[in-house]
Amino acid sequence: MASFSATAGVLMAVAMLTSSCTTIAASVEADGAAIIEASPNVVSPDEVAHNASFATIPSSAAYIVRPRYRTLTVYDTPHAEGARHPNEQNHQSLMAADANGTPLTLAAIGEPADGWVQVRLAKRPNFSTGWVEIDDVEITWTTMHIVVDSASRTLTLFDGTEPVVWGAVTIGTARTPTPLGETYVSELLAPGDPDGLYGPYALGLALFSDEVTEYAGGDGQIGLHGTNSPELLGTRASLGCVRTHNDLISELAGRVPLGTPVSIV
Repeated sequence: MASFSATAGVLMAVAMLTSSCTTIAASVEADGAAIIEASPNVVSPDEVAHNASFATIPSSAAYIVRPRYRTLTVYDTPHAEGARHPNEQNHQSLMAADANGTPLTLAAIGEPADGWVQVRLAKRPNFSTGWVEIDDVEITWTTMHIVVDSASRTLTLFDGTEPVVWGAVTIGTARTPTPLGETYVSELLAPGDPDGLYGPYALGLALFSDEVTEYAGGDGQIGLHGTNSPELLGTRASLGCVRTHNDLISELAGRVPLGTPVSIV
């Protein structure tokens, strides 16, 4: 997935995890049966299998999806159980974890229903979606939600409708703006130097720059991370990544599971 690299103050996500970053994530069990790490709130298999009403789950909850096995098939559209998929060429197979052990995590759109769940995908073009079969995934949920306001250049973490923590951010310049829209946290990284360019933590987002399609061998993935230039907070100074206070990024790293929704408005 992504890590973060910089030269002369230029901040941008790059594709391969470097030795200066440590992935904070679980891996797939040896038999491929399940992902070890899980979100705090688990939807039971019976609830999912029987299309429960989800009445006990808060209305503000967002669903998080992870593969049960080593690979996950994602379809363009759902199809009836047992039926031949009408577009069986229109699917992709994703690995449950990358070479660094970062688990594949997808954000659901709406509630699981009729044996399927629609998911957001961490790929270009931005805001790509697909459908996965409920039997192939573990579904968890969170009430955490990150909102980045590009006009006020602030970030707020909500738990349901209640603001938990907030602070100023640096966003992309007018020439390399931070993309606006709905995305999610796809990975959590710990740079080797907590006082360095990225601060103590970096959250990789399922989002990519519209202007920078290649940088230092990477594909322009957007990240949310700390900074060693707090004087630039509240300004437009990055190539698209969102920078914030080191204390705030540490708070986020300790509170939000992978799959947490992020709104950039």
